[in-house]
Amino acid sequence: MSGGHCKKVVGADVRVFANPDSTEPVWTIWPTGTLFWIEPGGGTSNRYRTTLGNGNAGWVTKDTRYVIDANGCP
Repeated sequence: MSGGHCKKVVGADVRVFANPDSTEPVWTIWPTGTLFWIEPGGGTSNRYRTTLGNGNAGWVTKDTRYVIDANGCP
């Protein structure tokens, strides 16, 4: 993704939410090791915004116990 940032799921599986502020619904669960792009400036104070393969926006925690900077995103 041009201009995006590569991230990686670590420590535990993470839920990808359908909106930025609630815990439901959950679009999917990403296992440890999943690489993904975040949209710069598109997140909230607690969650990154990403675009899923189906075009929907997904929201992922910013907690560094679960998501860290990475290289090699597809």
